Amino acid sequence: MSASDLEQRIAQLEDIEAIKKLKASYCLHVDHANEEGWVSLFTEDAVWESDKFGRFEGREAIRGLFMGSWFWTAFDQGWAKRRYVMD
Repeated sequence: MSASDLEQRIAQLEDIEAIKKLKASYCLHVDHANEEGWVSLFTEDAVWESDKFGRFEGREAIRGLFMGSWFWTAFDQGWAKRRYVMD
């Protein structure tokens, strides 16, 4: 195995670990209804697109989509009592 191959494999493993950490942060913020923490995980130029809700461009547009929808109102109905990520 060449040094270049090894560097590529290490970079791939580091990328996978970064994705795992991002996903864990996302779940933790959702579990604790931490809107600011959740929104901060999106880049300023993020795009959220779905057949059901449409296309939303930018962090604040994505925040607006979820603040008026089922996403956070589910917490008012007891959904927040279930934890998906332990801290």
